[in-house]
Amino acid sequence: MVIPQKKKLRQAMLCKRLALSPKEITTLSEQICRKLESLDVVSKAAVIFLTYPIKNEVDLRPFISAALSRGQKIVLPRCRRDGLSLVELLSPQGPFSPDIRGIPAPGASGRVNEKEVSVLLLPGLAFDHSGTRLGYGAGMLDALSRRLKNAPRLGICYHFQLLPTVPSHKTDEKVETIVTEKDIHLVARSS
Repeated sequence: MVIPQKKKLRQAMLCKRLALSPKEITTLSEQICRKLESLDVVSKAAVIFLTYPIKNEVDLRPFISAALSRGQKIVLPRCRRDGLSLVELLSPQGPFSPDIRGIPAPGASGRVNEKEVSVLLLPGLAFDHSGTRLGYGAGMLDALSRRLKNAPRLGICYHFQLLPTVPSHKTDEKVETIVTEKDIHLVARSS
């Protein structure tokens, strides 16, 4: 069964990520940010969806600063009881307040229509070479990805999080590209 496999992998990958030092996070995150900026699909995007880093996720704040200075709009999720709302981030420094899951998010006043999003930068606990993404298990980013089928989806992770295979369920949405500090992995599409 997929659910116990996912739970075990989530725990193992989270433990590994939490073991990263602040210096490692900064160094690896800066490398990933540079790779992101080199991609046309990202550098030419008008509106970029991403998440605020939690639990030692890749820190995209340097990327956010650069994107905002280029005039790109950055939107982050704000978790609500009925799902996600997308909120514009005007400054990398916030202001932020915790949403219902305790995740830092911009205030609810700068809501953005989902249809404006040009590209999704999605975190995960693990990814595999077919584009399968293992998240925290709530399914909120999978649901957003389904609604925004036409927006390119990029997985953002450290290289150790890219695995040969990740257990998946039919409701899991795949990414098209995976960006790590070591490389940009284009996912092969089956016809």
